[in-house]
Amino acid sequence: METLQNQASRLQELQSLVPLIQHKQNGCRRLYTRSREVYDQLKGFIMPTRSGDSLSMGSGSGSGGGALSYEVVLLVQDYVSNLDKVTAYLKKMQNISFMKRIVAAILLDTDLDLLLDELATLQNRIPHTPNPDDAARRLLEDAQDRAADQQQTEGFFKTLLRDQSQAIKALELNQGQYTEAAEALQKTLNTVQEGTAQKQFLEVATAQLQRVSGAVLSDISDVTVTSWEVDIGEPIASGAFGEVCVGVWLNHTKVAVKRLLTPCETEKVKKAFMKEVKFAPPVRPTSPRSMCERTKAIYDLSVYAERNFEQNPQEGTRLLYEASQGMNYLHTHQVIHGDFKGVNVLINESGHAQISDFGFATVRAYVTQRSSGKATDDGTGTLRWMSPELLDGAPLSTASDVYAFAITWWEVLTQGELPYVNVSSNMILMELIKKGKRPSRPDQCTSDEIWAFIERCWNQDSGVRPSFAVVAGFLKKE
Repeated sequence: METLQNQASRLQELQSLVPLIQHKQNGCRRLYTRSREVYDQLKGFIMPTRSGDSLSMGSGSGSGGGALSYEVVLLVQDYVSNLDKVTAYLKKMQNISFMKRIVAAILLDTDLDLLLDELATLQNRIPHTPNPDDAARRLLEDAQDRAADQQQTEGFFKTLLRDQSQAIKALELNQGQYTEAAEALQKTLNTVQEGTAQKQFLEVATAQLQRVSGAVLSDISDVTVTSWEVDIGEPIASGAFGEVCVGVWLNHTKVAVKRLLTPCETEKVKKAFMKEVKFAPPVRPTSPRSMCERTKAIYDLSVYAERNFEQNPQEGTRLLYEASQGMNYLHTHQVIHGDFKGVNVLINESGHAQISDFGFATVRAYVTQRSSGKATDDGTGTLRWMSPELLDGAPLSTASDVYAFAITWWEVLTQGELPYVNVSSNMILMELIKKGKRPSRPDQCTSDEIWAFIERCWNQDSGVRPSFAVVAGFLKKE
């Protein structure tokens, strides 16, 4: 366990770090001094009995010495936790880029205020003689720091405006970042106070970036995220089209970031992709069957089928019905999924189905084309859910989504088995599918009506396949 003595060296480290910080200097300095105040107050209340791990309470404890009480141990633990956060914040402020300072300004202020509030709360928990002026003093100090930092920021931007031709240089960008930076600054402009030097500088810099890059700013900035808004960590999963990384969005929210392995190199692909993204935001129903991954997923449909459907087959029908409703919603909003399969249907904590990984049909088609006709990267990939017309080079369609849904339906009936599990060669499997080969009817499917409907959904002729409105209607009566 970390002891209070260990924190003295950490405070010395923070003290040496503060002068190196160029942004929000007064607030950062205050963060250090408040951390020191809490340390001194704790130290006055808790007296060390020996060098190392053991601590006993001093006169303030009323115990006359001995082992630490549980309450005091918690105080020390909470202080160490707060100091961890303070250290992380100050180190971030030391290394923060100019663009990040601009884009994340409001959140940086919020983080600073939260840290100061946490320290004040901890300070109030330490037994001491209350001073009614302490709270007022802290509020006044915080207000003065904010005003001083704002004045310093305004002065900095006024200096930059003396030579407006150097605005882009001040942003410390490389040429490949100009378009994205223009987008980021355009979004930030709405959050900056009118009549300030900062606002004027951002307007000048945005105009210059647009001019030199030839960028036409997107009209969907509310659904785009620039690299200065998200910190991307290491990959945690990968697939045929990209990899998924853990990220932190706007300094606070942990998110999954999907990074494409093949970039959208042509303007046509970019425009088509952005069109698909534009349709994605409205696809967020308020019902528990939301198609977006907005709640914590505990399983995907394939795993859930393997673990649950033998005992309760009706559960599979219910989840398929919810998924078909979601797909119908997507199709009515002109969004083709393009990679529907069991692992892309998530089951949330409430036991409802959520469709994931939709809205990338153009990118999937482009990546497949660039991959010289390779439909998948391994024997368990997307190929097993692909319709015969896709394997012949046809574009993704609502009918190809219905085909993939039928294969997924088979997954559910078999409690999560892999389609065509005995075929290991992609080339052989492609030929079999194009010749009309489909998974065999499983013993679990005892209804001739259901099997006939599944066969209709994966019919060789895409025109025979029903819409998802029809699929949902069929499943509802089941």
